[in-house]
Amino acid sequence: MKRRSLEDYQRDRRDARTTPGDEERKQNVLNHGRECLRRVKGDTTWEDWMGIGAALMVITEEAMKTVGVTAWNKDNKHLIREFNERWDEYEASALEQGSNQKPLSKQERWALREVMTNPEIGAWRSGLDGTNRRKLNHPNKVIERWRRATQTSDKEPKKPSPSLSQALKDRDKVIAELEARNTELGEELTAVRETAPQPRTLLDSLTEVVGLAENPASWPEGFPPKQAAAIAKALIKVRDAVAAGAPPLKRVRRGTRAKAGKIVAENIGPPGFPIRVTIKTDNE
Repeated sequence: MKRRSLEDYQRDRRDARTTPGDEERKQNVLNHGRECLRRVKGDTTWEDWMGIGAALMVITEEAMKTVGVTAWNKDNKHLIREFNERWDEYEASALEQGSNQKPLSKQERWALREVMTNPEIGAWRSGLDGTNRRKLNHPNKVIERWRRATQTSDKEPKKPSPSLSQALKDRDKVIAELEARNTELGEELTAVRETAPQPRTLLDSLTEVVGLAENPASWPEGFPPKQAAAIAKALIKVRDAVAAGAPPLKRVRRGTRAKAGKIVAENIGPPGFPIRVTIKTDNE
């Protein structure tokens, strides 16, 4: 038995698929595709939403008439309940038996109502080019893009309640009083700083002490004049050293000793600034 080639198998399968009935099926698919293409390019999807929106407005009118109101109010619970009952019944009648399609969400119904009652939204969408218009069909997306493009909001700015307004006024008043008091305290502190005596420096104190040491009347009564003069001389050296920036002197041995009628104090200054004081005694 001769084996069939791959070409023979493919030809037989192609001949088996191409039948008069199959050609008709293909033509039907192509025709249906053309109709779908016309609807897509003709913005039929948006027109379908508008058709649903028109039905929604009719049911809204019936619900308002039943409740006895002339304007839609989302805070009227009786009106909302009446509308929902009518809409649920209407929407269920449009679904095929056994269909698992979900009903329109609350957000979708709200968006449809916004589109139907605000002609600016539809006019804005109509001004888009064909490509962008075909991409934008769902009412939720249309409102979102419309808001973004026009920078508008469906909600008015909330005004504070009277009690909150008064509380804000009281708060602002307290803040203003505190800021004024803070300014006064700052000015008082500046004035105190300007009038307060400047801190004394070591050089100021040494100069004053030298002046007292050089004045014999400043010493206690009976204080040996020679010793007073020696101390004054030593203080003058300290003052001059401080005034000159106290350059380091030659290191000397620290200590105090008595020597031939003298009291010698060596290296009694701060580290690196030795001071030698010699005080003569009466035994000299």
